[in-house]
Amino acid sequence: MDPNFIEIGHRPLTQVKGALDENTFRNPSAEDRIHFFKSEGCVISELQRVIHSTVLVSETPDYPGGSGVIITFDGKKYVITATHVIGDLVAGQYGKPELKYYYRDTHGQVKEGIMSRGNILYDSTTARERDLQATDAAIFPFDGDNEGVEISDQEVPTENSQVAVAVGYPGEHQDGWKDTGKPLLSVGRMFRDKPKEMTPYMRELMAKYMKESGEKEGVDLKVNFTGRVIPGNSGGPLVDVAGKVVGVCHGPRGTLGKEDGIERFSDFRAILRQMSSPS
Repeated sequence: MDPNFIEIGHRPLTQVKGALDENTFRNPSAEDRIHFFKSEGCVISELQRVIHSTVLVSETPDYPGGSGVIITFDGKKYVITATHVIGDLVAGQYGKPELKYYYRDTHGQVKEGIMSRGNILYDSTTARERDLQATDAAIFPFDGDNEGVEISDQEVPTENSQVAVAVGYPGEHQDGWKDTGKPLLSVGRMFRDKPKEMTPYMRELMAKYMKESGEKEGVDLKVNFTGRVIPGNSGGPLVDVAGKVVGVCHGPRGTLGKEDGIERFSDFRAILRQMSSPS
């Protein structure tokens, strides 16, 4: 057996080592089971930067917790994960003042970083107070020795899904990454839900709800992914075929116990742009 993938799937490693081709990576059928690939076995040049920029959120560098990604945007660098990954930071008096994460510097050495309650730039629990949309993302400043990865300018389609790759540290398969510290990859396709058509009456009710609740209306921040993610992937990046980040992992789409096999990612890009623009 080729040691470069975790055997839970149907796609041979040679396909992931080739180009990220629209025809090769079709939508999986219901009976398909999908690989997690070891990133050290990946030779796709577009993925190297995001592999190097993906972080492990955990107390130790060899134990599963959550994932995240270092982003470079508008001359600044950030580390971004999911709000539910940093739940202990936003739990008030019952939480923790800081969490550890691990990343690789430009020399390939594993370094420790700190996410603290005092330097949260964004999380879903305080988004409304900052006049921002709420989504399952958390943003922190980053000043370590890692160049980070860019965000994608690509619009995620509703009609024709596009090839995408999820990167992270799935807990069930920690044997595949704990010795190297390098994340695992899952390949699938990404798409958005089609906007629901609303009658004039429903639009009026929605406008009234937004006004009364103070909830901020804006763009759709949910991206669907047909590939495989499991606990530990949360907060890890989803990238397009150019290797640029579209969102971070939230979890299965649907109500608990009624998931439809599609994974959901939080598209934080509009939030980051709004945070970076002059007020």
